[in-house]
Amino acid sequence: MAETTAAPRQIEDLLQTSNEQRIKLFSVVEGLALFAVMLILLFVGNAQQIQLGLSICGIVGAMLGITFALRRSRYVEWLIYLNLASITLMLSLTGPIIGEVDGSVWVLFQAPPLIATIVLNTSRATTIICIASMIILSLVIGSEFAGIIPIKFLVPKSALLINFFCQLLVLGVIAVTVRLLVGRAKGAFAVVAQTEAKLEQQLAKERELALQREQLNAQLSQSLAEISQRDSQIQAEQAAQAALRAQLRQLSLPVIPVLKHTVVMPLVGDLLATSSEGIEETLLAGASQHRAKIAILDVTGVPTIDTELGRRLIQATAAARLLGVQTIIAGIRPDVAQTLVSLGIDFSAVVTVASLQDAVAIAIKRLGMG
Repeated sequence: MAETTAAPRQIEDLLQTSNEQRIKLFSVVEGLALFAVMLILLFVGNAQQIQLGLSICGIVGAMLGITFALRRSRYVEWLIYLNLASITLMLSLTGPIIGEVDGSVWVLFQAPPLIATIVLNTSRATTIICIASMIILSLVIGSEFAGIIPIKFLVPKSALLINFFCQLLVLGVIAVTVRLLVGRAKGAFAVVAQTEAKLEQQLAKERELALQREQLNAQLSQSLAEISQRDSQIQAEQAAQAALRAQLRQLSLPVIPVLKHTVVMPLVGDLLATSSEGIEETLLAGASQHRAKIAILDVTGVPTIDTELGRRLIQATAAARLLGVQTIIAGIRPDVAQTLVSLGIDFSAVVTVASLQDAVAIAIKRLGMG
């Protein structure tokens, strides 16, 4: 709110000088005017006129000096009113000092309200000086017409009265015009202030939205970092699980060389439940590693062979045959054999024996080692 109220003040400061500077300018102009009046009196006035004129100029000059000395005081506005009123009074007494009047100097009565407007820059000042000028003019000129102040009229009284009322009308017009102009200026400043306030509110909202976007971006970045970290952890866990599965497969499906070019892969029921998928892969890898020509699959420890395990055993023997490895399945018990027949699993293409010893004997015979 403070920034909003400061905006029209800044605009007003751009359009006008400071109060102190205006008072200094006023003091200089009024001082020069008094000096000019004194010069005129000295050159064209008689002794009485010079004495009265210099006395009035001295009083006005003293008031001007007091005003300039108190230019930073809070009472300076009223001192300026007194100065301008004294100028109006001095102008109105020009006729009595000279001893004759033609109304020619009355047009100068419009100067003090204009000076008040320029110096104080308020409609109140203009109104006060206009009213003061009207009162002073009415009293002095009324006294002249009534004969209280003896003076010689150089033009008919009717013409002077018309001129007088015209001056009063002009002073009223000046007061009303300045008030309207100042009112419009204040209205313009109010519009500017409202516009500035709306712009400030809009900028504040935009800043708030920008801050929210930054916060959301920061949260999003943090979430993405957390997701990336979780992905890395998941990948690490999956790799560890894969390594554990490989180790478990090696432990549950070991390929053991028992003779030259002969390996045995014992199958155990409990471990086979979780590692049966690796029978073919493990058998081929072990046979290739030990350069085996005969591979014995020992199923003695398998309590039962279902369709899935039977299919994997057949696939493993077929794949080993493509590598030139003969496969012997040993340890099929009678109840297991019945189950395989009932399931329709065909082991006719595979050599089967009752025990591991029989399988080793066949391997020795085929390799010509017996």
